[in-house]
Amino acid sequence: MANKYTISKGSAPVEKNIISLSYKGLIDACQFDEDTFIEWLDENYYDDVSSGEEYENELITKEIISPDGTKKEIEIPVKPYYNSFEDEINKAVTDLKDFDRDDKLVIAYWKTYSDGSCASHTFELNEREQFDPNKIKATGEYDLVTGYQYGDQEFYNDGDDEGWYGSIEFEIYLKIDNSLYHLYDFQMSEIRNTLLDEDLEICSSNSEKIFSFLKNNFFDKEFKFPETKSPFDNDKKISEKLNTQVKNFNSENKRWIEDTLVKYKPDSFNEVAQGKTSAYIFREELYDNKKMILLNISKKDLLNKNGKNLEQIGDTVPIQDIKKIEKLIYFYFEKCIEWCENGDVSIIENYSGDPLLSNKIKDLAKKEANSVFEDNELMEHNNYSILLYCQGVFVSSIGD
Repeated sequence: MANKYTISKGSAPVEKNIISLSYKGLIDACQFDEDTFIEWLDENYYDDVSSGEEYENELITKEIISPDGTKKEIEIPVKPYYNSFEDEINKAVTDLKDFDRDDKLVIAYWKTYSDGSCASHTFELNEREQFDPNKIKATGEYDLVTGYQYGDQEFYNDGDDEGWYGSIEFEIYLKIDNSLYHLYDFQMSEIRNTLLDEDLEICSSNSEKIFSFLKNNFFDKEFKFPETKSPFDNDKKISEKLNTQVKNFNSENKRWIEDTLVKYKPDSFNEVAQGKTSAYIFREELYDNKKMILLNISKKDLLNKNGKNLEQIGDTVPIQDIKKIEKLIYFYFEKCIEWCENGDVSIIENYSGDPLLSNKIKDLAKKEANSVFEDNELMEHNNYSILLYCQGVFVSSIGD
């Protein structure tokens, strides 16, 4: 006789993968259409993804069901088969940089589900043996638990995993003329429209001309590998000073802010000036025809009440899509880091006062997106909403 032990089902699964394509392969797959590329990834690489439940700090907490039905939560150590997803992306991009040709791309993508559960896992132990939960270990790939072991024996995957309402996000790293560039998924439509405006035929036979054009006319900055040390490590005092200045300005100049932002309401969304500034405005519309934009103003322009250099960063996004809002804010925070490295920005700090470290910007973007999303749900009758930031610090917002 054998006793069966079960690791309970987990949260909704996550799928991750890193692939390589040629210039021609990317164009053949999607012609720079985001939705088409997402469908192509789902159809062509479904069997290659790492899928499982996310873990942190090489530990995962799981419920163990004993043969008598009793349940107990335990912490299970995870042994990564690969490095973290981010480290594996950096490794692939390093290999891309060292590659002797320019016609390769690295694509990192992940699929999340809004509902569902990871599979349960079972293991049968001879009844003469005493069960020891300390013998349970997990295997990790790309920050996901993909399997469990008891000693040197595998737990059986029960195949009862479920996932509903899945969505794929991706990032592309490319090498053009020996320079590296980084492309977000939401920029695909912008590239497609730019190429069409220039009457460049989007076909694989035209790939070299297309990517040469993108280098010279679309990408404004080469990709840099993440730094282990944050560019903001040196100065919380500067951050506190900036927060105080922005707060005081906001309370004393509300009318000027409103008069400046109202110029960017729906009719002028596509006419935002392209300046060298550092503050953002979000415009958000709650349903299909209600969107959000993000503009940017420098500390100097803000304190001098110069609203002529406002710059839109990223695309207009729908308010009901929190994932796109999060990506837009993440894109903004990355831009803030670039400005800081170039000497344009002193420091960036989020609402709660934690320094905006480069290795925390994804978590901060998620927190910020949730706050923005919740605020705009409360204003469901607004036709639009605009948020203004200055060097990473919230200034004000308007809606109608």
